Amino acid sequence: MSAGPVHLRAEHLTVLRRGRAIVDDVRLEARPGQVTGLIGPNGSGKSTVLRCLAATLRPTSGRVLLDGVEVAGMPRRRLARAVATMDQASETELDLTVRDVVQLGRLPHRSRWAAGSAEDAMVCAEALERVDMGGLEGRPWRTLSGGERQRVQVARVLAQQPRGLLLDEPTNHLDVQHQFELLDLLTATGLTVVVVLHDLSLAARYCDSLVVLREGRVEGQGPPQQMLTPDLIEKVFRVRAEVWADEGGTAVRLLGSAGRQIDRPCTMRAPAP
Repeated sequence: MSAGPVHLRAEHLTVLRRGRAIVDDVRLEARPGQVTGLIGPNGSGKSTVLRCLAATLRPTSGRVLLDGVEVAGMPRRRLARAVATMDQASETELDLTVRDVVQLGRLPHRSRWAAGSAEDAMVCAEALERVDMGGLEGRPWRTLSGGERQRVQVARVLAQQPRGLLLDEPTNHLDVQHQFELLDLLTATGLTVVVVLHDLSLAARYCDSLVVLREGRVEGQGPPQQMLTPDLIEKVFRVRAEVWADEGGTAVRLLGSAGRQIDRPCTMRAPAP
């Protein structure tokens, strides 16, 4: 495989649950070095698609290719060195520290029973600095806020030193400042990133390509300015919106539920870099 950012492709992914297709014939591509956003309402299949890309869920049919190699038959260590995954859930009953969690990202680079090295410690410390959690290695995990846990999990995937990132709603629980800082960081890595996002403004500002999902099927894939049209937003999200280009990207103004007028529209606009 290439040493640069990974190239991910999903071909005809279908996932059945109790006889119902929760993902139905999904095809998508995440190009090397680009940020690909998965957007859609709750229950549209975003997290399921991400798990298929990460090979933590085997699709009922279809396949995922990483640099042209099917991930289903790939050795786990080889896959973990290529792609790091961050799920939504971050609960644990174990008495872990911040250092312990971030060190998990170094496991693919160690032999089976090897202890952490000085290089591991340096990589983990740098990763924590990058997410504004430097110096907190000894903090117990259970004492962290939701936003702090998100940032530590991002440090973990960065410490893994992969060529691609698969992130499920990484901006959850973060304040506005840290949302922008995190996405600035992810785009600056130059890695291939596939990210589930709910905020359409963040998706428009930071993603090179958007995959729009609705009821388990792909409604479209393309640049944000092509995908985030008022018609598609109303069809997929059941809200009316105005969309226009401004400095720094695309701005989206939500006008309320489809068919309903409200007096105070909500404007979502990402700042210029």
